[in-house]
Amino acid sequence: MTLQERLEALARGVEGAVGAALLGEDGVPLCQWMAVGAGVEVEAGWVECLPLVALARQVGGAEGGLEGLTVQAARCWTLVSVVDDRHHLVLSLAPGGNAGKGRYLLRLHAPEFRREVAALG
Repeated sequence: MTLQERLEALARGVEGAVGAALLGEDGVPLCQWMAVGAGVEVEAGWVECLPLVALARQVGGAEGGLEGLTVQAARCWTLVSVVDDRHHLVLSLAPGGNAGKGRYLLRLHAPEFRREVAALG
């Protein structure tokens, strides 16, 4: 399964998902998926979350490291899962989307994405 196929399967498994991506540390997506007709612009929010992730990693370092972060806005929730030092999985949900299942699937699939990006070099 390709990264794109894996990402799409993850996103389609979460009720209310409007977008998902595997982001590099610079915010550029290695792959991404967007729901058709979602009506929510999520890409800019993903990039804006990365400085928050960096800050949370500093704070979380004392607690054993950051694994994930949730940013709740009025029109969209963004769930972030740390894949490795340079990559993050992001999943955006419409209000009322299943955030619990989203967090679970991100945590479940992060090791698979970690193996895939490590193989890319």
